[in-house]
Amino acid sequence: MRVRHGSQVSLLALVILAVGTFLVNSTLRLGTDFRSSKYALTCSVAVIVGTRPEVIKVAPVVKRLIERGTSVCIVNTNQQHVMVTSALKRFQLDSVDMSLISGNIYAEGPAAIAGHIMLSLNKFMHQVSPQVVVVQGDTTTAMVGSIAAFYNNITVAHVEAGLRTYDFQNPFPEEFHRRVVAVPSLLNFAPTPRARRALLAENIPSSRIWLSGNTVVDALFDSLSKPIPAAATALLQRIAGVHPKGRLVLVTMHRRESFEAHMEDMCDGVLDLLTQVPDAVVLLPVHTNPRVQATVKHKFGEGQKRLIICDPLEADIFPFILKEATLILTDSGGVQEEAVSLGKALLVMRAATERPEGVEVGNAVVSGRSKEKIASLSVKILTDKAEFDRMSQTHYPYGYGNSSVLITDVILSHMKNGKPTSAPMSAGPHEGGGDKDPAEKQKSWSSHQDPAQRGPLHPAPHVPSLASLLPAPAASRGGQGGGADLVVVLTVFGRATLDLQMRMLQPQTAFKGRKTHVIIFQNGKHQNIDANATKWEERGIWGGSDVTVTFTHSTLETGYYGRFLAPLIVNSQPGAYWWIFDDDVIFGNRYLENCIRVVDSGSIAVRNGRFVGNKREVAPGMEAWHDNYQATWDDDIAYDFGGHIWAGRIEWLKLAWQNPPPTVAQSEDFWISAVLKAKANVGTKKPRCPKPPHPQADIENCACSMWAAMKRKYAIMGADVNVDNLRASTFVTIHDYYDFRPMPGIERKDHHDIHPPGPKQPFNLAGTFHEQCMWFT
Repeated sequence: MRVRHGSQVSLLALVILAVGTFLVNSTLRLGTDFRSSKYALTCSVAVIVGTRPEVIKVAPVVKRLIERGTSVCIVNTNQQHVMVTSALKRFQLDSVDMSLISGNIYAEGPAAIAGHIMLSLNKFMHQVSPQVVVVQGDTTTAMVGSIAAFYNNITVAHVEAGLRTYDFQNPFPEEFHRRVVAVPSLLNFAPTPRARRALLAENIPSSRIWLSGNTVVDALFDSLSKPIPAAATALLQRIAGVHPKGRLVLVTMHRRESFEAHMEDMCDGVLDLLTQVPDAVVLLPVHTNPRVQATVKHKFGEGQKRLIICDPLEADIFPFILKEATLILTDSGGVQEEAVSLGKALLVMRAATERPEGVEVGNAVVSGRSKEKIASLSVKILTDKAEFDRMSQTHYPYGYGNSSVLITDVILSHMKNGKPTSAPMSAGPHEGGGDKDPAEKQKSWSSHQDPAQRGPLHPAPHVPSLASLLPAPAASRGGQGGGADLVVVLTVFGRATLDLQMRMLQPQTAFKGRKTHVIIFQNGKHQNIDANATKWEERGIWGGSDVTVTFTHSTLETGYYGRFLAPLIVNSQPGAYWWIFDDDVIFGNRYLENCIRVVDSGSIAVRNGRFVGNKREVAPGMEAWHDNYQATWDDDIAYDFGGHIWAGRIEWLKLAWQNPPPTVAQSEDFWISAVLKAKANVGTKKPRCPKPPHPQADIENCACSMWAAMKRKYAIMGADVNVDNLRASTFVTIHDYYDFRPMPGIERKDHHDIHPPGPKQPFNLAGTFHEQCMWFT
């Protein structure tokens, strides 16, 4: 596919051509033949990496592309040899290793590195000819990768586009690199509205820009959703051994513009901090760059009291250390994004930052690189409780952990159609007035905070405050400390099914290695479950799993929406998962794992799915009740919305309540899908329940409704308001409020294999919870 560009290329394109011509004149000649049997490479998408941050930020996109059946080549330029190799291993990514960078070349600086990379990348692209080349950020690798792709008429997709300081010396040379990459990039993925506006100001057409959020948040939450590595635990124990009640200050520094004198000042600031705050414990992972190592060794020698110097932390360890830190001092870009997403107080040791969103929401302060400023600001944060509390609130200016889903959708749409099938995600109109961007009507994850796109999302005057009906955040009863990784809400209302559902939770494989908080949410006075709830609060009943149970009872009925606030009343980890279960569902012991897989793909998981009809109603014929039938489906099925069980990320649920429903009378099942689709591009899917011989054919992956579902007690709101007869009107209200766009008919694939009673049914349900299933679709 030939890449065509308009007149906006102008001066900067000439810069690219000049740089490219210089690089091609490099004397290095590599004889690698990428079509040889050793490589035998064919791929549709080539992802170019050379540094650890690049690997971390592209890994979620690579994962999504592979899940969608795309052939991907990961090309490693080895700009950071040890660190990038380790990161690739952590994310289980195989790469084409260019083996270009030697220690001598690294010492010669960016021009030498760029020259050595260019020839080999150019040869790779000429021989392999991928449809799309993905580059990330602002490294030398990203810049050269975009130029090489441009020369070979290959589409460039730039992840993390539009970051700017407008100062070529801060950061150096990254500010120049990212300005260059924007010109040949046909697909620019801007992480924030500010980044998008910067691209528009440089005359990059809006048709080439998507507001995506930052994939570093995807990677961060994915890492924290896994069990903590033993090495991370050991390091935290080592830190605690230095000062049992100490507060961890995590320090990272590596930027080229900080080398020598500036970095020495930064080290002096850290020493002053240690002197003035007696309970501070500093952890300093040292970058592999020889100049950084020389400075650290010169300033700290063999170490200082309450200062731990270590090698760079592995990509799966760093998030857990970051999560435990009280204060972060850094000159890194990615660490800024991660720290803010975890609600950490942050000192940016740079003259300027291209990520000012962290400053704007209150988590970050730009200190510069003087030792006096670094020390004084750090001491103030650590000794002034009001200042610390102000800077330790969690915000999500960089996304909610599903950026890779949108990026993958756009790349695949471009490969299929030559251009994306829908308008780019937009944060608002062009700067400076004039006509609004046609894409403005498209919603994005950040629209709740960008005034240019924020719709009429104030609650309607008649909406009651559900938060006032719920108890204060619950404390863990006997837990091991820290927030939950999984939050599970069981609804107690009109059916006496609590004990049965708790027995289904007891063997869940998802609980292993994760901290789980189960909330028994009783709505109204229809059941007496005190004895049952007390029994399940005993930790020994959970067979070694780290499960805490909280019983909360709202005697004032909260209708259908109250339970959707329940996951937020307990302390949870960033990236945690939540479930809400109706009291009429049955699920196998691997069902929660099945839901996690769907959530990780960027969709909420539901027990059953529904489509929206052309009259703004539930499409007819969506509920098929079967007596002793079974139904199977080999793949996850996408729907407009769903019900009976819901699962997602805690951050998604918080976002949903930041954009509250226009009514809380009815249609909560439609609301959660509508708001997350509008505000975060989160879809809705029913997890697969395949039949043999599919490798995942196991009844324990599946869920259904039980016979008790046929006996229903209708919800009321408040004292005596029956809200069930408001389904039709509330559905229309929510539909219009969020400007809901139903799935096109061609994408509606509600395909099930229906198995009537008889010997050919795929599963023997005898002796399982599923024996009580009333319907299986």
